[in-house]
Amino acid sequence: MATDLRPRERGPAPSPADPGVATGGLRRRRGLLQSLEEPLHPWAWVCGLTALGLALTIGAPLLVAFCLGAIFLAAVFYLSPGDATTVLSLALGALFIIPQRYVFEPLGAAGTPAIMLGVGAFVWWLVSRMNGSSPGANGYNPIRIAVAILFAGVLVAYVAAFFRPLMTIESSNADRTLIIWIGFAGYLLLCADGVPTRERLDVLLRRLTWGGSYMAFVALLQFFTHLRIDLAQLLKPPGLDYNAPTSLGSELTQYRGSFIRVAGTAQHPIEFAVVVAAILPIAIHYAFADTHRGVIARWTPVALMGFAMPLALSRSGFLALFLAGICILPALPATRRFQLAALGVVGMAAMTAVVPGLLGTIKAFFLEGSKDPSISARTQDYQYLNTFFSQRPWTGRGFGTFVPTVYDFLDNQYLLTLIEAGLIGVSCLLLFLISGMVTAQVVRKYSTDQSTRNLAQALFAGIVVNVATFATYDALVFPTTGMVLFLITGAIGALWRLTRPERLELARVR
Repeated sequence: MATDLRPRERGPAPSPADPGVATGGLRRRRGLLQSLEEPLHPWAWVCGLTALGLALTIGAPLLVAFCLGAIFLAAVFYLSPGDATTVLSLALGALFIIPQRYVFEPLGAAGTPAIMLGVGAFVWWLVSRMNGSSPGANGYNPIRIAVAILFAGVLVAYVAAFFRPLMTIESSNADRTLIIWIGFAGYLLLCADGVPTRERLDVLLRRLTWGGSYMAFVALLQFFTHLRIDLAQLLKPPGLDYNAPTSLGSELTQYRGSFIRVAGTAQHPIEFAVVVAAILPIAIHYAFADTHRGVIARWTPVALMGFAMPLALSRSGFLALFLAGICILPALPATRRFQLAALGVVGMAAMTAVVPGLLGTIKAFFLEGSKDPSISARTQDYQYLNTFFSQRPWTGRGFGTFVPTVYDFLDNQYLLTLIEAGLIGVSCLLLFLISGMVTAQVVRKYSTDQSTRNLAQALFAGIVVNVATFATYDALVFPTTGMVLFLITGAIGALWRLTRPERLELARVR
């Protein structure tokens, strides 16, 4: 049999963009990475634990913190995808587990681990946008536009501050406040543009509810042990220093009637109550939606937060809880509304049995009205409109320059923004809040998936809670309130982006 010795015709050389070549190259790269990781991974743990032991031996707190953080980050990124959800989950852990009174001292109030991770999230988002690797790099997103307008107003007020003589404490506080707000924006933008899928968004929001339930668990220990077991004081992270909460205007340990007011890992009972009330509708949504999980796993966050929130003894908290109920109940089927109502009745009965006299105390401080000094102090805050706002009504006296220790404590975020950022700043803040609520309702209206509709309504309730309570305390002075609000708003932006194909298909059909 003759052998054909003619040269075979060769096809065109495969281009680098060819799917087969790309897949093969990716497979080879993965194999190389796996071959590198397998022998190095155990040694990385050995080296990390050895460094930790040496740090403990020589007593270097910063080195201990660094080693612990490196080991924790290695474990998290090894066990989960290194996406935006992973980064934001780490930030949530720092927000709820580490008390916000502990800071990296050179940065002052802006040096909490949660804020620093928020700034890192902002840098991550910025780099992803620049190189086009962000899932939401393309496309219109009203939440992104709203936060851009908000920061435009903030920067105008920040620059306006330096057009008048400033005390050193004012300029320093303005810088710190700007860093804190950049951390807030990092939470929002990385969530809105970086969370890749609806499944990963659900993972992030479930972790938010567990963070709120941990804070509620700490509050329960504080209340029932009368602060003898206070995890917010016992768990002092190495390398961090205690930052005196000058923004509170009073002692940390507060009483109403004969009951101590608890704050969990937050800075103040009002902040704790409002944050829990904002997260509770999300926890209720997943308690009903996650039928693949056990009953205890689904309802434990709801039970912990629902029982702990009244222990803060805060009018703002009860107002927030009432508004959250108004927002979420009409969106639920009748059977679920009945279940929630029954759960509320059982909870009140249990609270009456476990904490005798608590409901009477709550009723009393609602009936006191104008006799309560906290209410009269809030009404007296409006005198500052004539003192400061009238001087610079448009741009305000300067972002972050109304220092409580120099001037006074304002229990009204709208009033504080009006004084610091003027009419421009407060208009941008209102536009930001309204944009979040409207976007959530648009997602709910045009989605055909019932779970998506319910989640959008729960996120809407979280923003409504803050819109109302901004009038009762200076919410954005407290880091936990700001970070939770911006993360919830970012989740609305992510939901808008992830449901965009569904809306476009619905519009095409119509």
